[in-house]
Amino acid sequence: MLNSNQAQLYGLSKYSDRLYGRTSLSYSGSTGILKYGLTVTGEISSNRSNGNEIKQTGLVNDYLWGPLGYASSWAEAVTSEEDNTVSFNIAPTIGFKNLTGGKDKYVITPTIRPEANSAYGRGVKWVVNPGVSVRWNFDEEKFFKKLNWNWVDYSAIRASWGRVVKYKATKYDVWGNYLLGSDTYNGNTVIPIDFENMPNNNIDPITTTQWNVGLDFGLWNNRLSFQGDWYYKQVDNQLSSIELADHNGFDKVPTTEVSLVNYGMELALVVRPFRPKSNWSMDIMTNFTINRDVMTKLPDEARMIINSKAEVVNKLGSNAMSNFLYVYKGVYATDADVPVDPATGLRLRVGGEGVSSDNPNAYFKAGDPIWADLNGDYVIDEKDKAIVGNSQPRVIGGLSVNLRYKNLALFTSCSFTLRRDIVNQVLANNFASLNDPNIKGGDGMYKNAALTPISAYDFWTPTNTHADYPNPYDYQHSSVIKPFRADQTLFLEDGSYFKINAITLSYTLPKKWTNFIRIRHASIRMSLNNLYTFTKYSGINPENVSSIGWDQSGGYPNARTFSMGLTIGL
Repeated sequence: MLNSNQAQLYGLSKYSDRLYGRTSLSYSGSTGILKYGLTVTGEISSNRSNGNEIKQTGLVNDYLWGPLGYASSWAEAVTSEEDNTVSFNIAPTIGFKNLTGGKDKYVITPTIRPEANSAYGRGVKWVVNPGVSVRWNFDEEKFFKKLNWNWVDYSAIRASWGRVVKYKATKYDVWGNYLLGSDTYNGNTVIPIDFENMPNNNIDPITTTQWNVGLDFGLWNNRLSFQGDWYYKQVDNQLSSIELADHNGFDKVPTTEVSLVNYGMELALVVRPFRPKSNWSMDIMTNFTINRDVMTKLPDEARMIINSKAEVVNKLGSNAMSNFLYVYKGVYATDADVPVDPATGLRLRVGGEGVSSDNPNAYFKAGDPIWADLNGDYVIDEKDKAIVGNSQPRVIGGLSVNLRYKNLALFTSCSFTLRRDIVNQVLANNFASLNDPNIKGGDGMYKNAALTPISAYDFWTPTNTHADYPNPYDYQHSSVIKPFRADQTLFLEDGSYFKINAITLSYTLPKKWTNFIRIRHASIRMSLNNLYTFTKYSGINPENVSSIGWDQSGGYPNARTFSMGLTIGL
């Protein structure tokens, strides 16, 4: 029944506009061996939005459906927002002429970018973004020319430094947010503040400072070219939030007391093996990036912060997205293998919220997982979690090959990720679904898991005591122990992979054919996408993971597709 047989009125009124303008002026000149130039760029950006929405149900209609007098309404107002930015970029250029001809030997480009921004809603704030870059084309030096290496097309060393400021927080982080709903206090209507987030008017913009050194060269008429960059990037005033104690009026407060450092290198290589005038041509392009990140500052001078779900930990000197997991060491073969607390005479047990020491199912026995008791208190709880692995890939890159013979072309694209740790949450959910014999419906197996081919796994049984996986069939006991929780190293795997992304075959009709049918251009194309992924990861898809490295594929792979196309230019 549409709207439960009731008339409904819906109204929407919203608007937004954006203005962006950019103007640039350049000048260049020379005096003797000195070359100079200046580029001045001005930018203006303005974003505004406002509106409201209302829905009323139960209005008067020609078809009455009781009970009479029923009515409900709902409304929402969108607070007016306006962010404005005005900036100028000043980039002078200084170089020295090469009196013997060719490229300039030395080029220096300092930049300065003053910017006024009102994004935080507390008036205009000016910031200055400086930078400088230096390039040395050393193949133009006399000592290099004496080598008579004519096969070197170009070679240069670059260095740069710069600082950029970015506004990520909103005016609501600075001044708070009010709930435009119906609420009363002592019988009077009030508009309360949102106590989930405490306002903070001392938020600074994110500041990124980067140093870079690069090497460029080309050989044999550009049949081989290389570009390498080594960088060090420091990011200060990262936006995050601090969870407050439960006796405070607010749940958390935004802060910019987080800093981290990224450093690594980026390399790119292009190879063209065939001669320029050959009917055959091939471009082989590969690139990869090696990156490492380190936490250098945390709020309130803390050395380590664990998020509320105890899934991710930030620790000074460690990577920014460390996994926080129980350390899995196998399965208890017998009851006698379980450690016993000499002070109480009781076996090792699980703890945590809602788990009592009086519950007999809280104590480990044969078939249960062996988790490291890191603090030695004979209780397995969140205090026994450890920093394990890194959810961020340390090496990423790509490879592409473009092979052509006259009008026929074959293009192949690949990508790879190395040294990334993935928590196989799909497998954990599949195993956990076996712990409850009554699981059913959308809140059970359909939602979180699929039927696991249990015979394919080496799990504990009374006749198979030295197994890789715990006992999945001790239902009441498993509901307390939770042997297949995802946050353990049992499900931590290497997520490295090499993937063939696409293969495209295309053919361009010869000019005499297109002239005969009186068209300017025509080509036929066939493509295969998402062909194959080479990986040791046991899950279905090492690509579809969350920011903390948990498998979110749901057990389903990315679709493999095929397409054909015809392009005609008239």
